[in-house]
Amino acid sequence: SPALTPVPFAAFAGSIAGHLPASATVSTTDPVALFTTAHAILSDLAGTRSILMLVDDLTAVDTVSLTLVAQLVAAGRLRIIATIQEHEPVPDAALPLAIGPESVRLDLAPFEVAEVEALLTAVLGEHVARRDVVELHAASRGNPMFLRELLLGAVETGSLVHADGHWRLTRRPEGTPALRDLIRARLRRLDAEQRDVVERLAVCQALGVDEFARAEAIPALAELEARGAVRVEQSGSGPVVTLSHAHDAAAVRAAMPRVRAIALLLEQATLVAARPMSAADELRVERWRLDAGSPADGALLLRAAELARGTSDHRTAARLTAAAIASGIDDPATHLRHAELSWALGRGAAALASLERAEREAARSELPRGLRAAIAAKRAEIYGGDGQNAARGIALLDEVARLVPEERPGLLLATASLKLQLMQAHDAQHLIAQAGAFLAGHP
Repeated sequence: SPALTPVPFAAFAGSIAGHLPASATVSTTDPVALFTTAHAILSDLAGTRSILMLVDDLTAVDTVSLTLVAQLVAAGRLRIIATIQEHEPVPDAALPLAIGPESVRLDLAPFEVAEVEALLTAVLGEHVARRDVVELHAASRGNPMFLRELLLGAVETGSLVHADGHWRLTRRPEGTPALRDLIRARLRRLDAEQRDVVERLAVCQALGVDEFARAEAIPALAELEARGAVRVEQSGSGPVVTLSHAHDAAAVRAAMPRVRAIALLLEQATLVAARPMSAADELRVERWRLDAGSPADGALLLRAAELARGTSDHRTAARLTAAAIASGIDDPATHLRHAELSWALGRGAAALASLERAEREAARSELPRGLRAAIAAKRAEIYGGDGQNAARGIALLDEVARLVPEERPGLLLATASLKLQLMQAHDAQHLIAQAGAFLAGHP
């Protein structure tokens, strides 16, 4: 335990203290007496058996205990299996153990995506949606303990749901309180500059090395990188810094006062917006302002939403589009886009609600007929997500095709997709042929 690291002989105390003679006085400053006493007690405990010592987290063991272990290993009295965290140095007292001719080192690589998928399937009994497997792998960085806590947290909060024979996430996994407490305990050891860096990255997600306002941030970044707390990767615009684990960001955000988070977000938005911005910078700035509760006008939000959608970040795109609607943009095309994003995230009820608003606004406006057809096609697609409503979707598409004949090819293809869901392959093939003939000029 890190709390016992300063206490001499703490690692052994629980095992052999009860076996010391009542009159014994062992000096931790006399290595010969210490070794002789420990050797005698362990020999008495083990008898003729071999001794195997298991040490979880070697860096937390006090120096006196490590020295004694090294002596006992050298004397052939025990063998040791020890773990050490990545990025942690081997303690000086344990170096003879680590580099000895009989030592064996096993570096445990993080799980790959396929291994995470296999483990999740084994635990849950059914497959997890592929995109959510990828998200859980990214959030855990392939660490089995973090993966377990993220999965438990998703189950406890109801963000992992079972539908249509598989599991899927309805929002980003955040882990259990136990995981957040573990992360916060580690972060408490940071100094003021390191904490400032970590908090900025937690709310902003990624920053260029030159986007830290404080001059003291660079040495703090170097120390955090050496510890494995942050990652520095090269991008087209230069070095980019992120926290090594997404759950670190979630734990920091959860513990951070809201006023502090708002101040950091607005400070970073102002700093980046003061310089020439790329499209990616525009997206970051609008997302930061939205997270801070002070979004820009609706047009900028919609532009940022399109940028997010272009990178397949549907969650951010849906948030930005919803914020644009809340700011006063109430046209059918925006509601249709929000419906498409909601459906891509598996939120069928929200998608249908957005389509209802789109249809309501379309009825009040003179709109391109193709937009009305697109609204109807999306509704039919959502109906098709439920096999019992596929027939309802086909009827809707047929009705729209009669009202908007120029959109007939796309509507025929949408109908064919629903026919396939009803296992009516012959009808679907016929509809595809009709669409092809229409496009070729032979309706």
